[in-house]
Amino acid sequence: MNYELKDRIQEKIDNLNKPKGSLGRLEELAMQICLIQQTLEPRLSHPCHLLLGGDHGIEREGVSVSPREVTWQQMINFTRGGGGVNMFCRQHGFDLTIVDVGVDYDFTKLSSHPSPLTPHLSILDRKIARGTKNFLYGPAMTQEQYEQALQVGADLVDDCHAKGCNIVSIGEMGIGNTSPSSIWMHLFCHIPLEDCIGAGSGLSTDGIRHKYEVLKQAVANSCVPSVASDQRSSASLFTLHFHTSVASR
Repeated sequence: MNYELKDRIQEKIDNLNKPKGSLGRLEELAMQICLIQQTLEPRLSHPCHLLLGGDHGIEREGVSVSPREVTWQQMINFTRGGGGVNMFCRQHGFDLTIVDVGVDYDFTKLSSHPSPLTPHLSILDRKIARGTKNFLYGPAMTQEQYEQALQVGADLVDDCHAKGCNIVSIGEMGIGNTSPSSIWMHLFCHIPLEDCIGAGSGLSTDGIRHKYEVLKQAVANSCVPSVASDQRSSASLFTLHFHTSVASR
């Protein structure tokens, strides 16, 4: 930590034309961005948002109120500017890239029928497989697929950087995604599994209990590998590995 710079940043924030601390969380974010860029005058250049889509085998166990078909339908909706992410990217000037890393659908037919609303938006094909395997019964992906997902993330960040980007945000679309996320939280943060599970897109109390029982059995079946990469590939999703790669890049 460069404490001298931190003090100078705080002094600049405090001496803006406002009551000290009146912007609350925004002031904390300003400090964080200045420290990341190591400057009193941070700049966000050509911001990019990478939106990844992928389906999850565990969805077959009824852990979500929505069927997997919603994944590909929502991906198409994004190309038409119909998602909340589209609005935020337009509002804040982010370059939006929509990427298929594992959706259980063939998007290639869309390339010949661009939307008149957003003709510049298409779905980038980086498909590793049509969804992961069901990790209740075995590993969600192979080691090769795990490494491929990491490489896709690294390559896309490099593409953003080549455009002059110095800030990347990431998003994800995939029905059933909170199930592998719950497993990751349980394994890596050592939090009781029951505390990691929620309603997702709207499960009832009975649905949440069913989800817990399925994930509890999945953890028991996997014997919880001791190697981190084995844990991630045993109960995971392509999009999470992409996020990991982006963050490390």
